[in-house]
Amino acid sequence: LAPARRSFVIWACGLTLLASLLLNALTILCPEGYYDTLVYHLGVPRAYLLSGRLGEVPFNAHQHTMGYWHMMYVWGLLLWDEVFCKVLHAGAGVLLVAAVVTGAGSLAPSSRGAGWVAGLLLGTAPVVCLSGWPAAAEMPTALFGALCGIAAIRSAAASEDSRAAWARLAGIAGGLALGTKLTGGLAVARTSVVRDDDV
Repeated sequence: LAPARRSFVIWACGLTLLASLLLNALTILCPEGYYDTLVYHLGVPRAYLLSGRLGEVPFNAHQHTMGYWHMMYVWGLLLWDEVFCKVLHAGAGVLLVAAVVTGAGSLAPSSRGAGWVAGLLLGTAPVVCLSGWPAAAEMPTALFGALCGIAAIRSAAASEDSRAAWARLAGIAGGLALGTKLTGGLAVARTSVVRDDDV
């Protein structure tokens, strides 16, 4: 693209993402109504607070799959309320879009607008917007999964000097994805198949 057209694409993508962010931010102020959040994502942390300890929650079958992100919800509920937890979850979604914008841009350096187009497609996808509304675990899992994948691809394409650092970063991000939600293990599995000849 010509520089003027590329600049227009970047601005258009950025403004559309900002409008999407502002519209989705309104949902943070709405009362929580997502079943999984009420029963599990915030239900178990609330039960911990009501009992005064981290322990057995006999009425909830999901209690044994709590990740570290849910422990941050305990602090959010203790210090504020469910709005803080929704802001925390939505913030991970904003960071996810930012990671895709910068990650895709760095993987396609000859096309500066590629990252913005990728971010626009992700940030305005209905499933992403709907997943960002409740206080859940989808956004941080996707964030760390994306960082894991980007770092693995960068590791495979990097010089010998920086390859190990990118691989470590991929491992850390994969561990964070898995620690957030068990399906985060898919990021680790996907990353393990990235090889030098794939890039």
